[in-house]
Amino acid sequence: LRTLALKHPVIQAPMAGVSTPEMAAAVTNHGGLGSLPVSHIDFTRPDAVEELAAAVAEFTSRIENTALQTNVNLNFFCHEIVGEATPLQQDNWIRLYQRVLGTSISSDSALFRNSQVSFKELEHEEHLGSLDRLLLYFEHEYRPRAVSFHFGCPCAQTVRRLKALGIHVFATATSANEACVLADTGVDGIVCQGHEAGGHRGNFVESNLRFDEALSTLALFQLVRQLISKRAARPFLVPAGGVMDSATIQYYLSQGAAAVQLGTAFVASPESRASVHYQTVLADGVARLTTVMTRIVSGKPARALLTPFLKNLELSYRGEELPPYGPMYNAFKTLRSKKPAAMDFYLVGQGYSLIRPGLSAGEIVDSLCANLSVPRADPPVTRK
Repeated sequence: LRTLALKHPVIQAPMAGVSTPEMAAAVTNHGGLGSLPVSHIDFTRPDAVEELAAAVAEFTSRIENTALQTNVNLNFFCHEIVGEATPLQQDNWIRLYQRVLGTSISSDSALFRNSQVSFKELEHEEHLGSLDRLLLYFEHEYRPRAVSFHFGCPCAQTVRRLKALGIHVFATATSANEACVLADTGVDGIVCQGHEAGGHRGNFVESNLRFDEALSTLALFQLVRQLISKRAARPFLVPAGGVMDSATIQYYLSQGAAAVQLGTAFVASPESRASVHYQTVLADGVARLTTVMTRIVSGKPARALLTPFLKNLELSYRGEELPPYGPMYNAFKTLRSKKPAAMDFYLVGQGYSLIRPGLSAGEIVDSLCANLSVPRADPPVTRK
């Protein structure tokens, strides 16, 4: 709470496609840490910083206390760089969706464009100028309280450069070995993403991508806490996944968590881009549906509602080689923009039946934190 200047130990998950500057500002205004996903911005472009500045300006314009205008977490995707989709992968994907939708799909050059440019691109020699432009923006224009990374983490040198600016660096781990990699890289905090969490898994160690242990949030947090306790410099630990009520938050705090991260709890708030869809889903009683971890939509594992469309997609897949993450997800989103009713895909965690429709993001923070007892902090640990 001292480090991030928070009233409540709650971080709003940076849900790409769902979170908005309005949602982030509401959480920050009510004492938590709002998050802005910026993974949609290609920071190799010369005008990328201007696009980021516009999103930041929309956030800060909604902050009621000027002292809190930097209280935000900017979230970047940091996956391994992927290549373009091959003609065979494109054909396989098109045939799969033609079977599912029962209609012809024409291919064009934009359909399989890689719309997810990784932060790792900025660490390649040809894009170091882009990284410098971003860090200069942080140094002279706007210094966020935190930045976070999903699907991996930048190199130790980049982490040091961010921390030298007074920015706190967080990254996601889904296994013990990933947590150790992040701790060795020097991050300030590790988001322990359990298997029950909604949205995309943050796996990034190759062995974990192939053989995911599927640890629950509790099991992962306990394991990582044990490993981190043996280190001289101990990152903050932030459980994420299945956290939907005050009792769960209180338990994790009592066990040494620095904060918790919640995403599903906010998806039906009026500040959410998905609010209309989720209000309809919940009103129709679709809460009886199960959730499933699927790779078939984006190419990376993600937890979503098992809607009739997603079930049909899974059953229609015959093991063909499909495009990699970036091109594959762009093709799905492009096609869904033309057929939204036929392609209902809701990223959500296992605890979604506990969503409280009608509450604003700020009211959700207030209700979760009204009766929390925050344990006395240990003496600060030097984070080198």
